[in-house]
Amino acid sequence: MSTRETVDRFLDALARLEEHEEVDPLVELFADDVRVDTATATGALRGSDGARKLWQEDRELFASVASEFRNQVVDGDVAILEWQRTAEGRDGGDLSHPGVTVLEVAGDRITRFAVYFDAARLHVRKAE
Repeated sequence: MSTRETVDRFLDALARLEEHEEVDPLVELFADDVRVDTATATGALRGSDGARKLWQEDRELFASVASEFRNQVVDGDVAILEWQRTAEGRDGGDLSHPGVTVLEVAGDRITRFAVYFDAARLHVRKAE
């Protein structure tokens, strides 16, 4: 399987998580020994359990969430995804912030996942 195909599967699985809160299709794309780096974790998360923790906790933050991907660059076994995320917090506040995700792929699995964004913008603002 090509990196492009794995990225497409990742985007489909992310949409399922955002729309239907289904975490398994996303976690299944991650290698058993994946390294997950994110602005909100104090250290790297490891393995598919780390990936599951990341996605479950992330989705639980929001009543609704949607990601729009502006740019996708795939070269060899690396993909860079630029996105804008819009969400509604569980308290009814709203949020919108940009970010970049880097995926390293081997075969049909993600072996490294790194996401970069301004974590301070993750604060959900209530409409006044």
